[in-house]
Formats: sequence, structure tokens, C-alpha cells
Amino acid sequence: MKGSTPETGQRFGREATEWIADATRGEAVRLVESGNDPYERTLAHLYVGDRWLHRKFVVTGLVWRYVKYNHDTRLATAQYDARAGNLGLWQDARRVAPWDYRHGQRIETALPANVPSTRNADATVYATESGTKYHREGCRYLRVRGKPIPVSRAVSAYELCKVCKPLPLKAG
Repeated sequence: MKGSTPETGQRFGREATEWIADATRGEAVRLVESGNDPYERTLAHLYVGDRWLHRKFVVTGLVWRYVKYNHDTRLATAQYDARAGNLGLWQDARRVAPWDYRHGQRIETALPANVPSTRNADATVYATESGTKYHREGCRYLRVRGKPIPVSRAVSAYELCKVCKPLPLKAG
């Protein structure tokens, strides 16, 4: 999937595992591959019969849509709806994205934006708490200053503002 469930040790990890097990129990599962990520892991959409489970999984709030690899607007809308409805992991103000958790971030914070970058040379961008995009400081679409967030975290959880075009991720 072009998303990521919480890790087993994280809040909602067990619930995500149970949800997918219940949704597929006794059913023939079909994967439709859509490419590979940089680590050569297969990215795919999951179907049971004609039901596309990926969207249903995102809308429950039990999976993070990985913006960097997933540009499907239906899934963006599903995550926005889950987030707006405080469903699943979105009700946890101290949530940690699974990719940050896997890279050693175990300290739960209000948002990943409050965590120092794991990269040496990381630019700062800004995201509104309720928004879905990250911006340069002073962008006209950033109505208030927003929360500063390292670009390495922003690219995995928010979409790039196409107006102000924040700095790209620098290698570090």
C-alpha cells in the first residue's frame, strides 16, 4: 500500500492489524501492484472482490497516506475526512508517523513538526494544523504563520504548495 499503518508497538497498531484481518478474513485477496518505493518494496492496492480496501482503510483513520509516494486524490480526500472527523490515529494528539517511529522517534509529541529533524541540513517549512499542504514562510495561502516543520517530515505527511513551492528536501 502507498500508506503505512502504525507499528505494532504504537497506538492503533493492533487496531490496524485487526481491521485488515477482519476485512480480508475468509476472502480471496487481490493485490494490484503500482510500483516500488526507493527501498524496492512493492507498492500495491488491495482488493477483496471488487472492493478497494485501501480507501476504506485510510478513511478509518488507521493508516497514514504516505504523500511522498501516493498522489491519488481519492486517498487524499479519505485521509482529510478521517483527520477532520478525528477518526483512529487522528484523535491522538501525540501521534508519531510510522516512518518516524521506525527511524527512532519514540517520544510522542503534539505533531511531528515539534520534533528536531533527523537530517543534518534540513530546511524549515510551515504547515497549518488543519491543512494538508506545507508552505514557505510568507506564502499567501498560509493564512497564519503555521507551525514550523522540518521539510524531511513535511514531505511524508503533507503535500507541496504549488504556489510558493517550498524548498526541496536536501540530502543530509
